[in-house]
Amino acid sequence: RFPHTMKIRPTLLLALLAIPLSRGRPRQGRYARVLLALAFYAVYFNLLDMSRLQTGALDVSLTAVGVDEVIPGALASIGPRAVGVDLDLDETHPRVLADPGLLERALANVIVNALDHNPTGARVRVVAGVAGDRVDVRVVDRGPGVPVEDRDKMFQPFQRLGDAGGSEGVGLGLAVAKGFVEAM
Repeated sequence: RFPHTMKIRPTLLLALLAIPLSRGRPRQGRYARVLLALAFYAVYFNLLDMSRLQTGALDVSLTAVGVDEVIPGALASIGPRAVGVDLDLDETHPRVLADPGLLERALANVIVNALDHNPTGARVRVVAGVAGDRVDVRVVDRGPGVPVEDRDKMFQPFQRLGDAGGSEGVGLGLAVAKGFVEAM
C-alpha cells in the first residue's frame, strides 16, 4: 500500500522526537517532543488519506460494527486531550455497516476539531443514539459555531475557517472525515 520510505519516516521521526533532552527539564522536553511528534503524525496521515481519497485508492472494508466499539479507539488516538470529552452513548443502538478503522479516524478528526474550537475548560460531548432507521452520532462543542454560508467550506481540504487560535492543523481533518464517511 505505502512505499517503504513513507512508512519508515514517521516511525523514525517519532523515535527521534521521543528522545529525552539532555539539559534542563528532560521530562518536559520529552513530553513536548512527543506531542510534536503526534501532531506531525496526524498531519502526515491526513495528507496521505486525502491523497487516497482524491485518487480513489482508499481501501474500504465494510463490516457490522457498534459505534460504541469504535469511539473508545477514536478517543485513544487523540491522546491526553480525550479527557475533555464526555460520552453519552445509547447502548441499544443497532450495529452499522462501516469500515471500523475509517469510522474511528473520521470520529477522531471531528472530535479533535471540536476540541480545537471549544472554549478553554468547556467539555466536548459525543452523543450516539438511534434516529429512525439510522444511528446518529453527534459531536457537540461550545465553540462559536460556523456561519451558514461557510458550512460547506469547512469540509473542503485546507480550509481553516477563521484560523482559530489554538488550532495547529492544516485544515484537512474535516475533509478527511467527510471523505471517509462518504466512501463507506
